[in-house]
Amino acid sequence: MREVNNQFSERPIHVKQLKDKVANLVIQKASGPAYRDCRIEKNTIRIFFDHTAKGLAISDGQQLKGFAIAGPDHRFHWADAVIDGNTVVVSSPEVRHPVAVRYAWADNPECNLTNSTGLPAVPFRTDDWKGLTYGNTSY
Repeated sequence: MREVNNQFSERPIHVKQLKDKVANLVIQKASGPAYRDCRIEKNTIRIFFDHTAKGLAISDGQQLKGFAIAGPDHRFHWADAVIDGNTVVVSSPEVRHPVAVRYAWADNPECNLTNSTGLPAVPFRTDDWKGLTYGNTSY
């Protein structure tokens, strides 16, 4: 295969490089919102996303679903979540000092966050806590 660069000269291109380029283009065009970062703001956590297209949306027009928030005790509670521009602000009256958020973090989650093109948000967690099954090798 050959590729034409900016100087209009041809050069060979490796198939893996071509696959990587195509994969990156597909991800950029066909991915729903993906977690980028978060910021704790008093009793809320603001979630920042990549791949929002022209903004975030709710697929069914109801309140956002699928968000859980935890404090320093590592106990997650279902959360209230509100779209604010290209971010989501997450809170719960049960968590006064939030430290972590999870979205669609279940086997069969009920969730409805999308980007403006209707692509669903990617499940994510902001924590790296060891779960109940950590280290369990007996299946």
